[in-house]
Amino acid sequence: MASPTQTTPQYGSRQLHQTLDLISKTMPDRLYAVVPRSSDLSDGFRDISFSDMARCSDFVASWIEGLIGRSAVFKSLCYIGIPDLRSVATFFGAVKQNAPSVFFFATEVAPIVTQLEDIKSSLQTLTSPPFQEMLATEHKQFAYEKQSFEEARNNHIVVLHSSGSTGIPKPITMTHGSFSILDNERNLPGVPGRRNRDFSIWDFPGGGRFYHIFPYFHLAGFLSNIGNPVLGPALMPPSGQLLKQIMKSQQLRAIYIPPSIAEQLLQEPGSLDLFKKLDFLCYTGAPFSQGAGQQLVEVTTLVSLYGSTEAFQVPQLVPSKEDWAYMEWNPNFKLEMHPSEDEKGAYEVFLFTDASTERISALNHNLPGMREWRTKDLFKPHLTKPTLCRYFGRRDDIIVLSNREKFNPVPFEFAMQEQP
Repeated sequence: MASPTQTTPQYGSRQLHQTLDLISKTMPDRLYAVVPRSSDLSDGFRDISFSDMARCSDFVASWIEGLIGRSAVFKSLCYIGIPDLRSVATFFGAVKQNAPSVFFFATEVAPIVTQLEDIKSSLQTLTSPPFQEMLATEHKQFAYEKQSFEEARNNHIVVLHSSGSTGIPKPITMTHGSFSILDNERNLPGVPGRRNRDFSIWDFPGGGRFYHIFPYFHLAGFLSNIGNPVLGPALMPPSGQLLKQIMKSQQLRAIYIPPSIAEQLLQEPGSLDLFKKLDFLCYTGAPFSQGAGQQLVEVTTLVSLYGSTEAFQVPQLVPSKEDWAYMEWNPNFKLEMHPSEDEKGAYEVFLFTDASTERISALNHNLPGMREWRTKDLFKPHLTKPTLCRYFGRRDDIIVLSNREKFNPVPFEFAMQEQP
C-alpha cells in the first residue's frame, strides 16, 4: 500500500492495519479490491474502496469483542474460509482487536469445523458473517492502541503455512517487521543503469488493478490481497477460461498466476492479444515452457519472482528481454550460490542474515537467530552471462538410484511440457 499523503511515505516503518486506516481517512474512495457480484461473471463486479475495507475490519474487531472480549496478550485467532475478502477483514480486525484464541470460520466450511469439534470438543468457534453483511454495516470506528513501528516491530500478527515446496508444510509466525521488509524494498539500492525487480513492481503509476489466483493462506495470496486485487468467484477453480473472462471484463495492469493457467489460455486462437494490454505477467511456483514464454515475451513483460514463505522474495534486477527466463539477484542482498553436491553444474542458493540485514531480510523476523538459510533450490548459470541464473529444481527432488547414480526428474518434466 502506498501512502496517499503528499509527504514522503515512511517506507519500511509502517504497519499494515494503520496504513489501511490512514488511507481510508485521507482517500476514502481509493480502490482497494474488485470482487464479482456473484458466481456468474455476467452479473459484473463491485469495487471495494479503502473505506469499505476499513469499515469491514472495524466490524470484525467490534463483533468479536462484543461476543468474547479482548485479550490482554497476543493469542491466535484461526480463520478458515473460502477465497473472499472476509479473510482480509478478519486479519485486519484481529490485529486491531488483539483477538483472543478462537476458531473463526465461514459457513461454507462448516462441515470441516464440525469434524474438528468432534475431535476437540473444547474448541471455541465463531461463524463469520458474510462479507456482504460486513459491507452493509454503518461505520463505527474501532478504537485500539496505536503503537509506533519501533514499539510494534516484533509483535506477532499472522501465521502462514509454507506451501510445501521448501519441505513439509509448516507454520511461519510473522511480525510487523516481516512485512516492513517488503515495504522497505522501495528503498533498496540498485545498480546504476539497471532497474530493480522487487515488491515495488506493484506500485502502478496512476493506479491500477491486477488479477491473482493464490489462496489467502499462501504468502503470495496474502500479499496480493492487501492492495488492488481483482478476485474471481470464490468457489470457482482458476482456469484459462476464467482468466479470459476476467481479462475481457477488467482493465488489468498485471496478472499474477502460475504458468499453467496462462498456458491453458494460450491454446485458444487469438488469446495472445489479451496479454498485449498488460504491463507485465508475474508468475511463480514453476517456470514457463520455452514455447509459451517466448510467445508471451513478445507482447508483454514476464516477471519471474523467487522466494519462500520463510524468507519472502529475493530482490532482483530486471534482465533483458532475451533473458526473460533468467534471474539476476540484486547485489545488495546477502546471498551466495554454492555448487551443488548432487547435481553437476547446478548451484544452491544460500541466504545470510546479520544485524545489517534487519531491514532487508524477512529471515531476521520470521526465523530470528537463523544466520544461514540453505534454500535447497538449485539454479544453473547462463552460459555466457555469469550474473544470470535459471531455476533448475529442488535439491530434494534428486532421486538416488540403486546403483548410486543420481537422477533429477525436473528437467525431464520440463522437456515433456514442451511436447504438444
